[in-house]
Amino acid sequence: MDTEKCKVFLTVVETGSFSAAAAKRGYTPAGVSYTVDAIEKELGFPLLVRTHGGVTLTRAGERVLPLIKELVRTSRRIEKQAKDINTVLWGEVTIGSFPSIAMRFLPTLISEFRKQYPDVTIRLQEGVHPGISRMLANGEVDFILCSRQPGLDFEWIPLRRDQMCCILPYGHPLADSKSVVPMQLMGEDLIVPGGGKDPDVIALLERFHINANIKYTTVETDTAYAMMEKGLGVVVANELTLENRQPQGVKLPFDPPQFIEEGIYIPDLDGAAPAVRAFVEYLRGQLAALDPEGSLAEA
Repeated sequence: MDTEKCKVFLTVVETGSFSAAAAKRGYTPAGVSYTVDAIEKELGFPLLVRTHGGVTLTRAGERVLPLIKELVRTSRRIEKQAKDINTVLWGEVTIGSFPSIAMRFLPTLISEFRKQYPDVTIRLQEGVHPGISRMLANGEVDFILCSRQPGLDFEWIPLRRDQMCCILPYGHPLADSKSVVPMQLMGEDLIVPGGGKDPDVIALLERFHINANIKYTTVETDTAYAMMEKGLGVVVANELTLENRQPQGVKLPFDPPQFIEEGIYIPDLDGAAPAVRAFVEYLRGQLAALDPEGSLAEA
């Protein structure tokens, strides 16, 4: 099966429409429709239900979707391996990352890595879960840097531990406290980044069975902090998001302390291209030096 056609099909599934997939991949809508028709003809059954509102997977499409994703991932690994055989370390490493991790660590690490390996190009795509998870599943990135998430079927490489905290506007009734008990979030107006689906915040709320009042949602954490400064609500975040912005408010730890684990999801480290493996190993070693207190990387 033609993997380029498979990539087009996966884009249609991700976007939910032929026109959106066409715009993203540089095709015409008719070209995308023809490509999907060709795959369906080859398989012998329809993969998509077409309506005026977009497209959805048929039951047969749902069954073969994981196999098509694996085919695309395998194809990319074969292509990269072929390029790297009998060559010096070169190529391209594409990273998906949470913005907080990208901002805090990656500029320095990429700069130093490029000094050692000038023939390796590093590309960075920022996003939040589940967006960057889809990038990895669709083969758009080589690995992702994020917090550990349940249900992701990829190899996990732990790098560091980060503490969760609560940021309150000045004058808040809890502002003079030494810490916040998670249940005290009950009834508070919360401002939640990541489109209101920040996985670490949602996981904390679910862990303590908190029926939270998510009053406002933002894409970026910085926007959430700006809204908090205006007294619109409370922000729950990890310490790393605060290192490049000190919001005008009161930061309190949780009692008991709450931590997240940050690291790398990768389909298969041993099967990755040499440039990817080199960058991952470099990242593990250098992160231990840059952030010794939080590092989980092996010495």
